[in-house]
Amino acid sequence: WFGSLVPSGPALIPGLITQLGFMESLPVLNASVQVGLVGLCLVFATPLCCALFPHMSSMAVSNLEPDLQERIRQSSPYASTVFFNKGL
Repeated sequence: WFGSLVPSGPALIPGLITQLGFMESLPVLNASVQVGLVGLCLVFATPLCCALFPHMSSMAVSNLEPDLQERIRQSSPYASTVFFNKGL
């Protein structure tokens, strides 16, 4: 549940600030405050969410494309599984 709560944080914060009455007292700053808060949340939420999910994955050599299977079997004939970084 934490992994789905963190990305939804930017959507929740402007609603909370509106309920507190801050936006009514300074209507000129409404858009800039909301954009700033969303940016601030994304600065922290993006690395956190990237850290929650694994970056490494594995796959059987038989599930790869034929030319890639051939190259792997030439360099490592006994390899049955390859490991790779999924990246962002």
